[in-house]
Amino acid sequence: MTMHGLRTAALAALFVALLGGCASTPEGETVASNSDPDRLICRKEESMGSRLPKRICKKNAEWERDAEASRQAVRTQQRGAVGGAQRAEGRVN
Repeated sequence: MTMHGLRTAALAALFVALLGGCASTPEGETVASNSDPDRLICRKEESMGSRLPKRICKKNAEWERDAEASRQAVRTQQRGAVGGAQRAEGRVN
C-alpha cells in the first residue's frame, strides 16, 4: 500500500469514528433498553444560575409522566396563543 493509500485509509477511519460519535446519545442522557416503569434512570440536567449540571435520578415512569406533562403544557400554551390571536383579529367571539 502506498503512502497516499495509507493516508486515505486513516482519514476514512477517522471520519467513521467521528460520524459514530455524532450518532451517540448526548452526555448525561441514557436510553432505556426496555420500558420497565420501575427502572431507575439518571440524567444530568443544567439548572439556571449554576454552571454545574445536577444529577437527577427518577424511575422510568416518572420521566415519562414529566415528559407528557411538558407536552401537554406546550399544547395548552399553543392553543391559548392561537385563540388569543384570533380574538384580537375579531375571528373568535
